[in-house]
Amino acid sequence: AGQVGELAELVQSRLVRPLGLEGEMYIGIPPDLPSCRLASLCTAAFVEEMTESATGRVQGPSSPRLSEAGAESEGKQAEDLEWERKKGSQQIMNPSVFNMRSVREACVPAANGHMSARALARFYSSTIASYSTSNVPSKSSSIAGIFNAETIDAIRLSTPASNLHQEEFKGGDLMSQAEGIKFGLGFQLHEFVVKSGQVVTGLAHGGVGGSLGFAIPEEGLAVAVTVNQMRLKNCQVKKIVREIYKEFGLDSKSLC
Repeated sequence: AGQVGELAELVQSRLVRPLGLEGEMYIGIPPDLPSCRLASLCTAAFVEEMTESATGRVQGPSSPRLSEAGAESEGKQAEDLEWERKKGSQQIMNPSVFNMRSVREACVPAANGHMSARALARFYSSTIASYSTSNVPSKSSSIAGIFNAETIDAIRLSTPASNLHQEEFKGGDLMSQAEGIKFGLGFQLHEFVVKSGQVVTGLAHGGVGGSLGFAIPEEGLAVAVTVNQMRLKNCQVKKIVREIYKEFGLDSKSLC
């Protein structure tokens, strides 16, 4: 409990307060935070899509008729999936769990960050602020950088994901559509083509269901999109990001 409290306070003291994000960013919400401040995850469509993906079913009028053997195999897969759902260790994979107040109040750094889109964008902006200050005119010069330029360069010395990670991220998430996704010190790394034609590497990460954040050091640009209507392939988020690309003369084959 002490370590959990220390981590939550570390986030508040090192990130939240310096970035002016009090009340907008938490890892583990405080017990007195009103529920009306929290968006609920809408998970029905996402769970249905995940189930269809896991059982190999194809929906729609053009779906081929299953052979008797195929139908039997599909039924076995569905039974196996149902068994997995009932195992206690699998319950945490159901995204609706994260609507529970007790889970929201827990300090789970990899899974239950609570923040507005503004807070997420401001965080990503802070990751590249020092780099932007020394290399390009920053679009957020008032934000203190949490990494220096050398650290940003170190982050971008990527390590290919393990086969396990590649399998985990092949589910259609907008941030991970390309195989061989790379990571650097906890960040997903994506290549962007900037207006000059130069290919640069940006820091990024995508949440299950469609929310995402990314930053491009050479452009001094940070972007965040948050959603509570979870989808396996969130077309609306893709449209938003593509419009941002148009505005800033960017492109990316691996991110949206």
